[in-house]
Amino acid sequence: MIRLAVGLCKFSENVDGFLEQSLFWSALCFEHVVQCTAKAYGVHIGGKELCLIIDELCGSSRIRLADRDGVRQRLNMLKAVRNRMFHSDTFPITFEQAEDMVRAIVGMAEPALTFDGLRKEITYEQVRSLRDGMLKVCRSPLSIETLDERGVCDLDFDDLEVLYEKCKFLHFRKLKGSLSSFGLQPEEMSELIPTSGTIWLPWVRGQPGNRRHVRNIVLGVNLAPSFVRIGIDFGSEAYRAKEVYYALLFRGTLDSEFTKLSGDYCLMDTFWYFNIRNLRQIKDCLPCRVDEIRQETKLALEETKEKCRLHLPMKGHRLLIGRVLRRDSPEFHGFLADMPETIKRVFGDLLGVVKQVEQSSKILLVEYGQ
Repeated sequence: MIRLAVGLCKFSENVDGFLEQSLFWSALCFEHVVQCTAKAYGVHIGGKELCLIIDELCGSSRIRLADRDGVRQRLNMLKAVRNRMFHSDTFPITFEQAEDMVRAIVGMAEPALTFDGLRKEITYEQVRSLRDGMLKVCRSPLSIETLDERGVCDLDFDDLEVLYEKCKFLHFRKLKGSLSSFGLQPEEMSELIPTSGTIWLPWVRGQPGNRRHVRNIVLGVNLAPSFVRIGIDFGSEAYRAKEVYYALLFRGTLDSEFTKLSGDYCLMDTFWYFNIRNLRQIKDCLPCRVDEIRQETKLALEETKEKCRLHLPMKGHRLLIGRVLRRDSPEFHGFLADMPETIKRVFGDLLGVVKQVEQSSKILLVEYGQ
C-alpha cells in the first residue's frame, strides 16, 4: 500500500488525479499503521474511533515519556491531513503537504525503507500493477454495445480521442476473429489522455491478461497522427525476450525469416515508446550491410542487459521489424479501407519471428559474441 502511495506521488505531476489517489492510499495506510502500533503497545482498539486510539496511544505509559511529544505531534499532524482528505469538501492540500504526509507514512510503515529510495526505484508500470492489485481490477474487453463500429478514416488521425474509440472495436472485435487463427489474443490498449501522441494495440500469443504484453515480445499496431506502424514490438519490461531477439539477430538465425519479407518491410528504431527513426528497408540492409547490422545489434544487446540489471523500463527499441504507412503517402487511403486485412498479413508474415523468440527464450542462454 505504501509503495503505491509513493509511486502515485512520484507521477502526480505528470498524471491528473494521481496526487489525490496518493493521499487516499496514504490515509488508509496511516489508519493501518495506527492500529498496528496500538496493538504493539498493548492499547486495546476494539471498535474505537481513530482519534480515540491516537489519544490513548499518545498517553500510553509503554511509550517512553521522552518520545511521547514526538509521537503525539506526528500522529496528530497525519490525522489532520487524513481528516482533510476524507472529510473536507475544499481539499486544500498543497503538493508539498501531500509529499510530507507520504514521506512520514513511509517512515512509520516501513522503517527499513526511505521515501527517496522508493521514489527512485518505482516505475510507472509497477504503479499500475499495484493499483490494479489493490483495487482487484480485472481489465477485460468492453461490451459490444459501447464500441464505435465505424471504420477508421483519415480525419480520425486529427483527433486521437475519436480514433481511440474506433480502435476499441478494431482491436477487441474486428481483428479478434481473424487473428485467433494465429493463436494471437488482444491485450490492453495503451492509455489515452488528452496529450497522448499515439495509440498502441498489442497482441500476444497464448492466454492474455496480467499485462503480458509489458513483459513479452508482441505483434502490435501503433497509430499516430502522421503514421501507422505494424510489426514486432516489446513491452517496457520484456528484457529476456529482447535479449533473445538480439542474440538470434546477431547470429543470423532470423535471416531466413527476413528473406521471406517483401520490400515494404523495414528495420527501425523507436524512442520514447512510439517515435520512429533510422527507418531502413530490409532489402537494403541484408545481406549487403550485415556487418553494420550486427554491430548495431551488439550495442542494442548491451543496452538491454544494462536496463535489465538496473530494472529500468525500456522506453525504446532498436532494429524492430515491420511496416510503416505514412499518412501523406498515396497508398494511405487504400490502406485504411483494407486495414484489418493488412494487419493480418503483416502479423502472419512476422509470426515466425515471434515463435522463434518465444521458443528460444525458454532454452537459450544469451551469450553474446560466441
